[in-house]
Amino acid sequence: ASIRGRAFAFVQAIQYTSIPTIAFLSWQLVPIAPFGHDGWRWVVWIGCSGAVFVWLIRLGLPESPRWLIQQGRAAEAETIIARLERRIEQATGRALPPPSPLSDAANVAAARVATPSASEDGPWSQRYRNRTVMLLVFNFFQSIGYYGFASWVPTLLAEKGVAFTHSLLYS
Repeated sequence: ASIRGRAFAFVQAIQYTSIPTIAFLSWQLVPIAPFGHDGWRWVVWIGCSGAVFVWLIRLGLPESPRWLIQQGRAAEAETIIARLERRIEQATGRALPPPSPLSDAANVAAARVATPSASEDGPWSQRYRNRTVMLLVFNFFQSIGYYGFASWVPTLLAEKGVAFTHSLLYS
């Protein structure tokens, strides 16, 4: 599987496990007030802790060398590439092969591929337009289904006489 495929699977796994996790935390915490604070506040703070975690991870990520080159910051890009190459050499225990020499025409073509303009390779370009429309439609209806259901279920439960704290049991 490609790195993108594994990353997508990871994101999906997080999304699909977060909902039952928050439901369980809500079921446990909302009816009580740990350390003198309402349980719903603990649920919100636990959810917010994920954003802090992502922010901390982001601090350790290097900037994209391609972006740095596009911004005219080639020295910074070279430093990041050299650091990544050293890590690969340490992990594999052998030196990386030297880059293959390209002709001048190939260098120019590679530079164009490495730094496409926004109009050439953006989401509305001919190459990606159909995918962009399909993903917009999919996300639109997925959001309506998900948030519509999540917004409607409490109303349904209230009409059936289920109290809020008992509705967290989904019974």
